[in-house]
Amino acid sequence: MPDTQLKELIKLLKPMASSSQVFIKFKGEDKEKRQAMQFLLGAFLTALLLMTLILVTQFNSIFQSLIVLSAIVFSTTGVLLGLLITA
Repeated sequence: MPDTQLKELIKLLKPMASSSQVFIKFKGEDKEKRQAMQFLLGAFLTALLLMTLILVTQFNSIFQSLIVLSAIVFSTTGVLLGLLITA
């Protein structure tokens, strides 16, 4: 996997980068991956905010809305953990 190879390379090059004369900067797929993660995090938080607003207007109760949203967050967390375990 490219990700594991990159992590190994970073471990090997870290002692070199500790000196003030050497600078290491990774580009390409690593940069794109970080940008995609930032975008997805922002999109996820925006979606949670919009769902909260919709649920509060429907239920007229913040407590009931938070109960429904906690189920969504827990199910998403469970799916991601399942993918991490099996992959």
